[in-house]
Amino acid sequence: MSDGDSIQAGHITTAYTTTDVVAEQQREGLGGFGRKDFQGNVIFSVGPTNITSDGLQPDGALDGIQGAGNRGGSGLVGVGGYFVGDQSSGIGVLGFGGPPSPFSQVSSPAGVGVKGVAGGEADGVVGATNAQSKSGVFGFNSFSSFKPNEAGYGVFGRCDTVGGAGVAAESQFGVGSRSHSAKNDGVVGLSDAEYRSGVFGFNTLQQGAAYGVFGRCDAGNGAGVEAESAHGVGVRGHSGSNDAIVGLSDANSRSGVYGFNSSPEGVAYGVFGRADSSGGAAVAGASENGYGGSFRGGQAPMRLQPSDSQGAPTTGDRLTGEFYVDSVGDLYFCKTGGTGTAAKWAKLA
Repeated sequence: MSDGDSIQAGHITTAYTTTDVVAEQQREGLGGFGRKDFQGNVIFSVGPTNITSDGLQPDGALDGIQGAGNRGGSGLVGVGGYFVGDQSSGIGVLGFGGPPSPFSQVSSPAGVGVKGVAGGEADGVVGATNAQSKSGVFGFNSFSSFKPNEAGYGVFGRCDTVGGAGVAAESQFGVGSRSHSAKNDGVVGLSDAEYRSGVFGFNTLQQGAAYGVFGRCDAGNGAGVEAESAHGVGVRGHSGSNDAIVGLSDANSRSGVYGFNSSPEGVAYGVFGRADSSGGAAVAGASENGYGGSFRGGQAPMRLQPSDSQGAPTTGDRLTGEFYVDSVGDLYFCKTGGTGTAAKWAKLA
């Protein structure tokens, strides 16, 4: 068979030009003899017999349509709106995994609606759009409309390589990834690996202000970032050349950093600081106009832990203004700083 011949079942038709199957309606003044309006709702349909009573369906797996491109062409191209200015543009390609009722609550065979398999080193599925507020790929799962307490995913990605990612997002100018939930968490991250994070944020900017992770909450009882651990550390911060944790508050009677320990007994600390440098301090406070430190306690506002030796210190570099309690509870004040015995101490009590 060749160009111009009728398409026949079981035969190959060799075509030298494009073969078109079109639907049309008759128009007054344009009609020829015997022209009729197109009556169907599908232009071209293929598939196994749809008569279920006679059991004549083939037993093996069949593809409905196979298309093969050539030299970079597509195997199948679908256009939702063929005419320019069509206000009722449809879907370019629509796939059903079972009977054509994708949002029905009735159970149907579990088939994939659309599946893309890359030939070689290429993407399995690629979506592109130039429309504002639209997506290159959009995923929607209606499962929650009738089973709201069970899991479902609009888009799910999985990658088992060590250097890969289940889902990766990138933007030259906009946000890399954005998520929103009206009644639940916006982003949830989970990791079972040691030394890894449920959520990890990294900013490669070398200068200026930048954030690895930033959180904001405008609720009166909320928090920009909250952390919790049943056995480990609630929040850990580390910096190689700057402050590990910085807190800032503009509110009256509030703190830049607030620490609270709810343990009702035993040794517990609201805030604990440690510095092992000889010229450093475990906790330092400064104020340009107010107090450097203010303390209040049910037992005592402050306690100085006694040393292991009796008398004022006789070694080390001492600074004027130091307080010191020796092993027998005597309190000393450094009136003149110095090294070793050059420092001058006054016994206060």
